[in-house]
Amino acid sequence: MKKIPLSIDPNPVVEATVELKFQSSLPRGAVFGVLYTKFQQKYPISTALPILNIPEDVRASDPSFNFQALYKLSNDKYDLQIGNDVISIHSNKGYVGWNNFSTELDMFFETLTGSGVIQSPVSLVIRYLNFFPDMDIFPDIDVEVRMANSAFVSPNLLIRSEKEVEGLTEVLQITNNATLLSGPNTSFTGSLMDISVFENKVEGLNNFKETVEKLHTREKRIFFNLLKTRFVENLNPVYP
Repeated sequence: MKKIPLSIDPNPVVEATVELKFQSSLPRGAVFGVLYTKFQQKYPISTALPILNIPEDVRASDPSFNFQALYKLSNDKYDLQIGNDVISIHSNKGYVGWNNFSTELDMFFETLTGSGVIQSPVSLVIRYLNFFPDMDIFPDIDVEVRMANSAFVSPNLLIRSEKEVEGLTEVLQITNNATLLSGPNTSFTGSLMDISVFENKVEGLNNFKETVEKLHTREKRIFFNLLKTRFVENLNPVYP
């Protein structure tokens, strides 16, 4: 089994997200108001998302709009996205590292649990986007695509997998032709590794911390097991 570093440098994480889908006993239109009251002091910038331009009766009648965020609350480090049956927290303004992010998550879930909004959780997911600028990541990962008994090489390659492992759902997408926007007039091209791990049987409201730690451990193991050892050693790894 590969050794998993505590950290690497440069860190390729451009966004980390934890999302909770839930059922609430509150009327759908009341959920945001309650959560806004609970979170507005810590996340003071409020933005309505474009989905609100779609009439509410259309959204209510179309299942594709279930579990969609309607509003965003922000501060200088994090974004919250809130809908009638979903809430997510995003570290997307320069990844702060797992220790800092998990501390923020503890406060986030404590506030959320105390809000009275959550009747029962539906699913919990952690997602990491890892970006490698100006490079094709495929030669440096233990994944190979073959066609007619030969390695399939392309400057525009996208692979996706989804599988159930030990009760969790793992979704992996890798492409070597991604574009990262870093400002209104600035973008970079490179490779993107998009890793999500889902828990679809969240046991009650008191196990968020343990579940998120489990999901993060699984996501981190997937990431480092994909990378070839020689590539990791070029990223200045720090081991336990």
